[in-house]
Amino acid sequence: MSYEPLPSSDYIRILELFPGSETEPLCGQLLLVRREEDHETPSYDAISYAWGDPNDTVEIICDSKPVQITNNLADALRVFRDPGNKKLLWVDALCIDQNNDLEKGDQVKRMGSVYSNAKCVLVFIGKDEDCMAEDCFSLVQETNRFYGRWCGETGILPNIPSPDDPAFTVCKDRKRWESVKVLRLSPWFTRLWVIQEVALGSKCRLFWGRNSINLAEICELALWIVIVADLRELVGFRMGFVANSFHICCSYRNRQGWKVSLPLIRVFTHQEQRENDLFLTMLDAGRDLYTSKDVDRVYGFLGSPLALDSTGNRLLIKPDYRKSMEDVYFEIACALLAHPREARFVLVFVDHHRTWPYENHYTFPSWVPRWDLGTGHCPVGGCDSGYCAGIADESEFHAWTQSDRSLRLPCILVDHLVWTSEVIERHHMSLDPNEWDEEIGASGRARPPYDQLCDQVVEACSSHEFSSSNLPEIFGITMMHQYNWCNSDRVGATNDQILRAYLQYARRKANSGDIMADPPIDTSLAYLGTTILGRNYNRRVAITSSGYLALVPLFSQPGDVCAVVPGMGAPLTFRPRTEGTYNMVGDCYVHGIMLGEAMEELKEGKRILEEITVV
Repeated sequence: MSYEPLPSSDYIRILELFPGSETEPLCGQLLLVRREEDHETPSYDAISYAWGDPNDTVEIICDSKPVQITNNLADALRVFRDPGNKKLLWVDALCIDQNNDLEKGDQVKRMGSVYSNAKCVLVFIGKDEDCMAEDCFSLVQETNRFYGRWCGETGILPNIPSPDDPAFTVCKDRKRWESVKVLRLSPWFTRLWVIQEVALGSKCRLFWGRNSINLAEICELALWIVIVADLRELVGFRMGFVANSFHICCSYRNRQGWKVSLPLIRVFTHQEQRENDLFLTMLDAGRDLYTSKDVDRVYGFLGSPLALDSTGNRLLIKPDYRKSMEDVYFEIACALLAHPREARFVLVFVDHHRTWPYENHYTFPSWVPRWDLGTGHCPVGGCDSGYCAGIADESEFHAWTQSDRSLRLPCILVDHLVWTSEVIERHHMSLDPNEWDEEIGASGRARPPYDQLCDQVVEACSSHEFSSSNLPEIFGITMMHQYNWCNSDRVGATNDQILRAYLQYARRKANSGDIMADPPIDTSLAYLGTTILGRNYNRRVAITSSGYLALVPLFSQPGDVCAVVPGMGAPLTFRPRTEGTYNMVGDCYVHGIMLGEAMEELKEGKRILEEITVV
């Protein structure tokens, strides 16, 4: 299909879908609509869907010409078509010339307003071939009504009935929950672009076949499953992707519409909209989502208010589909380094997927985050970490990009690694012994991986002639990221109490499996412990030449250097290349320097500040 160029960037196309029965061919025409405050824009709905297989296409007649669209889109249009009236719809595959990179870039800049001005965002996840949707949506709404009674304006109320309580009315039939399990596996929930599409819409209706539900109901249930362990165990699955996507939606900062239509998501919407939100956090979350073009891992979030530069008037980056992924990722990294809100966190989000950055043939700068790749590790020095390793008095973050795309960085080279453990896997800190790697202790029973790792650290320290009577305590502090986000004011318990509950639970499960035996265990603290310890996923425990204990990135190895950068909360790990030149490995936790100790020693003349080049 050939498109007439848009008269200016003030115009969009809208599909006028002609009426018809379910079996009639799809027909319509494209209308040019001017989007200006002094021009009345026709009322339209915007479609959000997963494109599906680009080779699996059917025909639609548009502007009297045959056009190929994916089967998924055709199914959606048949559902949304009115049998008796024309319907105005915005759909990317038809309303943007997909073969015109200049137009695509220009329209992507304005995608946010397309969805925010739509009467309703119509989400289509696919056909309901097994006739599950109606009962699925009823089950979701029933469950939300039950739990909604235990949600106040500021959070969850105590004493939610358990499944054994006569007051518990949530369906306990696992077979009935299979429909929700199928729903959550829809490819739509893993698509990157849908975050922006629904985050900006005031109304969002999710269609499964011809049955529909307020999208808020799905997000509400996902959050209840994340929060309530009894419900999670009852249904037998998680909805983490849905919950995580909703968290990203909250950063779009529009406190209205569907995101405040139910009690729990209303609490989260208001709690999550903070002044210190980062565009970097959004890009990091996008690593887990699907998009066919890697540049869209940046462009797909440009409708967010966080995507504006420090003046608030311009986008951090202008979308241009003629540019390579490497150019786009470098350009957004430079733009973020120039943004006062984002600059000191850019290097925190370096998460190398493989060892390529340390090989001579690799040209992508090691300090530029790869948003298309990642190991899923949790950054140590995020905006809410509370660490101040490089923060003292009026210290500011400074970094300068060079013509060869290297980065000049002032830092304190604190120490180098002499030992690293095996990689900490996600399941190692689980409370379920069935998920642990099998290692049997002297008792003939499985031992928690935490205890095994602690033994390895003690042995490694001994072999390097580092001794300390409180090494297990230091190990615990390190594994819990002491001084970090989980403080006593926030959860009503100290890190020590949380770790103790976790270890009591894990050891009791390993030895007897009876967690109800005396003395009683605070299971809520134990589960909080597994959450905190799980943040060490894809990291290693390390020992430095001076005896510091550290948590370092996946690809760290002996010889790597730990450094404190003025203005940054967490230390960084570098790999020496040549004199004064380093590769970026990632951020790290080093026990003993997280509260600015190295900066204090710099002030006292015990350490030196030097500039290094990161390539």
